Amino acid sequence: MDQMNVRLHRGVSDIDGVTGMAIMRAIAEGERDPKRLTRLRDRHCRKSEGEIAEPLTGHWREDHVFRLQQSQKMYDSIQERMGEYEQEILKMLAALAGERGGAEAPPLKNPNKAKAIRRRGEEPMRQALYQMSGVDLTDIDAIGAQTAAVVISEYGADLSSFPTEKQFVSHLRLAPNVPSSGGKPLPKKRRRKSSASTRVAAQLCMAALSLRNRKTALGATYRNASRR
Repeated sequence: MDQMNVRLHRGVSDIDGVTGMAIMRAIAEGERDPKRLTRLRDRHCRKSEGEIAEPLTGHWREDHVFRLQQSQKMYDSIQERMGEYEQEILKMLAALAGERGGAEAPPLKNPNKAKAIRRRGEEPMRQALYQMSGVDLTDIDAIGAQTAAVVISEYGADLSSFPTEKQFVSHLRLAPNVPSSGGKPLPKKRRRKSSASTRVAAQLCMAALSLRNRKTALGATYRNASRR
């Protein structure tokens, strides 16, 4: 896209979102008119059609269009493979659900989050995780079905081995390491991380970043911590 001088990323913030993918597919299929391309804009997109159309004028070289077409085919193929993995994971979760297999997760209190989970196709995963664990981790602000799946797959549904949340955070190596003696700081020693704690910590850090602009208690906590 950049080599064709098509700056789609300046028109939409997420080029693999609904609007970005619709425009890229139309370009690969032969559409060149910026006005027609912007008509594919999702109604929830913040920028107007004029703002999106401005950077959509390129030189459309055939070799670059061909590369875009091949990239989209590879993207679709990978998405299909990922879908097959998701189906296999759901089968395994259903087998582990046991007695809770018939229970359904209660509706999320945040309707926007519930809509986003359905749009991403994560509702079956959310239900399967609830049936397995008996709790809905996605009810926590910023925690989606994928993040919940990582936590449960690494630590299981029972976290009783961690008596407090501070011990869990310490195990994840997310607690700040500030060694001192006699009121003076000591050189920091590199602490070992397990593969499980590293994977969960990375997911939780990504989830925390999404709290930046949330008008919630956790969002306010994130902004206060960020200022400090």
